[in-house]
Amino acid sequence: MSEPRRSHSLPAETSRIARPLTAALACLAVASCDGAARAFGPSPAAARAHVEDFFGGLGVRFVDVQRNAKFTTARGKLARHALSPSKVWGDTSVWTGQAASTRTLQLEGSSDGRRYTFRAASDVPAPDKPGDARHVMRLARMGGDGEWQWNTAVEHAVGRARAGDVASAMTLGIAQLARPQADLRPVLRTGLPRTAAALGRLLTLEEARSTPLADGSRVVDIRARFETGRLKATMPAFAAYVEKWVHPSKMAFALTDARGSARWLELRLRDDVLTVRLRTRADGALLALDGPARPMPDTVQLRTDARIHYMVFDVGMDQLVGEMTAVRGAHERGWNVRWRRAPEWHIPLGVRHLMSGTLNRPFEAEGMLLRLALRDSDAGQTLLVRRFDVAVKESAIVRWFGALGSRAMDDFSGRAEVEENRFLAELLFAMRADLGATLTGAAATATAEP
Repeated sequence: MSEPRRSHSLPAETSRIARPLTAALACLAVASCDGAARAFGPSPAAARAHVEDFFGGLGVRFVDVQRNAKFTTARGKLARHALSPSKVWGDTSVWTGQAASTRTLQLEGSSDGRRYTFRAASDVPAPDKPGDARHVMRLARMGGDGEWQWNTAVEHAVGRARAGDVASAMTLGIAQLARPQADLRPVLRTGLPRTAAALGRLLTLEEARSTPLADGSRVVDIRARFETGRLKATMPAFAAYVEKWVHPSKMAFALTDARGSARWLELRLRDDVLTVRLRTRADGALLALDGPARPMPDTVQLRTDARIHYMVFDVGMDQLVGEMTAVRGAHERGWNVRWRRAPEWHIPLGVRHLMSGTLNRPFEAEGMLLRLALRDSDAGQTLLVRRFDVAVKESAIVRWFGALGSRAMDDFSGRAEVEENRFLAELLFAMRADLGATLTGAAATATAEP
């Protein structure tokens, strides 16, 4: 969540906005009960401390973000040339380490209580307190035909809540969606009032419905609308960015089996409306949306469609399919997604005819990998870890896509980014306060018991 911004594609830039807001909406659903919050620790007091560190460690990353001079320079150049790495390969102002066939940029992220600072340095220590982060980005030259490999690893400390406990809290939260109430909106709004207010500046929760099925499971439909009117009063630049880049976006994500015949989760963004559809039961398992209540296996297909209306064109991709596998180690919980199949690209006809090259290199050989997980570390801090590996081959069409992403970043840099950071910080701190409040009463009750 805090790595240097890259512009691998225009859909990736629009998902920059949709992804954190979708995650926040999901958190409203999964963390709407004290039972889920209690899973953060072995006692109410421990759970509260872990909740404060977890959401506080995430939130401080967005407070008055500063960057040292070297990273400021490197960040701008990498954003412009992520898809044309030859432009930065020999530029010593970008890298903190160089070898014959690789270049490295290391970053340290930390908070002093008033601001969060990213510092480019050659030797960054492991994170040791909530909010601390270490980022390592490596670029490797692959032969002499314009092929390059990017490898990015991020570690972000989020306190001492064990990875397994956080996973259990998520499962318990999903189980709460199997409530008998048909309309879940009052539950979500009253369970986390500060969070609902912070998120409500940009999203209006129009529907949160739980429909019972004959087998005792329930289908949950959530619908929220992007509305920037309330946001403009305090965050006008962020609101303008959402209107320009998110409003014309169309995205669809689904978790399915290999044939696409069974679905376990659907998420869509279209015409400013974000919808989520799932099926669950009292144990919090995600079940097949159609037919028998089959729990979701550890390996599924993540299917993605994404379009953005740019000038007079629709640009994007359909049927991007990746294999998504659960990580269930003793000290790590999360997901791996690997994409080995190129999507169907949507590119203006004139661009396709005039520009040579292929966009499919990232999906060849080992493909493109994303790993997102929580990991217990030997030092005691739990780490939110992210790894992203992708190969690129420079060509005219690849550079054209990179230019679109760079344009989106240019629109985002400056006030829009500052305001989005503030939005996310306030949202995460609101979640910390709401969940802490539910645990304060539980801790007091536990203390008073004989």
